Amino acid sequence: MLLIFLLEFLDKDPYCKELKSDWLNQWAAMGLLASFSRVYLNAEPATKNLVPWFMDRVARDLLILESSNEQQFKEFINKLSGYDLAALESMHVIVEKYHIDPEELSKDLKGSLSKITDGDDRTACMFNMFADGVFHAEVRILSYLYEQWFGIKYVYESNK
Repeated sequence: MLLIFLLEFLDKDPYCKELKSDWLNQWAAMGLLASFSRVYLNAEPATKNLVPWFMDRVARDLLILESSNEQQFKEFINKLSGYDLAALESMHVIVEKYHIDPEELSKDLKGSLSKITDGDDRTACMFNMFADGVFHAEVRILSYLYEQWFGIKYVYESNK
C-alpha cells in the first residue's frame, strides 16, 4: 500500500516528479546520492538508483513517525524543511556570485552550471540542488500525510 502511495506521489506531484528526472538520477549515479547519504544520514546508500533509495528512505522515516504525536511529526518535517532551506540558501549564494538568473538555472541547467567556473562552487551548487530535490520531495509527502493524519495543514516553523 505504501509503495503504491509513494509511486503515485512521485508520478503526480510536480515537485516529487523531479526525483525521476534524468539529471537528478545521473547526479545520483555520479556520487551525489552517496555524498548526500554521508552528509545527512551518516550512512552509505545501498544503491545508486535514486527512486528506490528515496522510497526506502521515506518508508523508514514513516516507520519511525508511525507512533509520533502531532508535535513530534511536525518537528521532524521542520527539521527536513530546515535542511532544504539551508540547501536553497547555499545554492542562492553561488548562483548570485556567478550572476545566474534562477529562472535560467531551471530552464538551462547545463548552460547555467557551465557559468560556475570554480569546481568547488559547481560541486556545491549541484550538491545543494540534489539535496533540495530530495528534501523537498519528502517534505511534500510528509506534509500531505501530516494533514491527513492530524487534520491540520503543515506550516514550517523555524527553530531559530
